[in-house]
Amino acid sequence: IIFDISVRGSIIFLFFATFVFILSTLGLGLFVSTISKTQQQAMMSSFFFFMPAMLLSGFAFPIRNMPDFVQYITYLNPVRYFMQIVRGLFLKGVGVEALWQEMAALALFASIAWGVALANDVVIQNGRVIDPETYRDGTFHVGIVDDRIAAVSAEPLQGTEVIDVSGLIVAPGFIDTHAHGQNITSSRVQACDGVTTQLELEAGIL
Repeated sequence: IIFDISVRGSIIFLFFATFVFILSTLGLGLFVSTISKTQQQAMMSSFFFFMPAMLLSGFAFPIRNMPDFVQYITYLNPVRYFMQIVRGLFLKGVGVEALWQEMAALALFASIAWGVALANDVVIQNGRVIDPETYRDGTFHVGIVDDRIAAVSAEPLQGTEVIDVSGLIVAPGFIDTHAHGQNITSSRVQACDGVTTQLELEAGIL
């Protein structure tokens, strides 16, 4: 519209293809954020993916001029398929009948990326989740990724290992700042009450 460039193909199909492409890149971004422990790791990981993705998409350099082994690598790049769809719609005016393979590849990338990104290492399901910080108290499913709580949802979650804790309470560890029993037996008893840290913070020990 701004540069008076006409789209020879279907504009609706272009919007749909763009939506699927955005889903695939969002899934990859979510996967990067899941495996990254800090913001710096997320930024570096995204840089090492998106820069090669643009260079191997055919946007700046024709894929047919790349070495043969690099051309095979481009088949794993979702940007390649989106560029083919955009060129086909803008320059050739072709439709779904000619670009369905590229659309299928984008949809496959999106489903795999979201499936991997949302997968949890461990899922604790059907437990009564009590969180004093957020005042949450109810039956929820807890997803754990890399020893960290990644999701708390009322909807079922997918995970490598699923633990059914129906009838049990799932809560963060509590700190007891005035615990007289500083021995293994007392620690075991307090652990049954959800106490994970025992401190003897009274003036008599100073």
